[in-house]
Amino acid sequence: MATGEINQETGARIQLLVDGQQRITTFTLMILSIFWLFKDRKQTGDTITTIKKILWSYSDEDEKFDPEKRVLELGNLDKQLMIQIFDAVYNDGLSFSKFLETIPKSTIECEKLLIANLKFLLKYVQDKIMNNNVAI
Repeated sequence: MATGEINQETGARIQLLVDGQQRITTFTLMILSIFWLFKDRKQTGDTITTIKKILWSYSDEDEKFDPEKRVLELGNLDKQLMIQIFDAVYNDGLSFSKFLETIPKSTIECEKLLIANLKFLLKYVQDKIMNNNVAI
């Protein structure tokens, strides 16, 4: 999987390849993006519940999700940012643009890449899946 952007000076497409352990992070961000966009569209039902069960622990006994038990936790540098992303997606009413307003600009390269990947994946999901009425 790759994240792409255009170099403003040359017009060339830049590809940032995602490899190794970043694959699971990218896959998780993709699922979070799908879930976030479903929530933004106020969609409910089995599909959104199934996606939520992929991202958070679900207790059949209590019939509820535990927002503290996320499917993925990252290392020290970007752990807090990923928790913020999961929490923003889990909580109702916070759009992606509002979420971006809540996080300070980072100087840490892996956090910048994490946000860039999330932006790219949200746009990709919006453009390729949601806008084309692709069934999930």
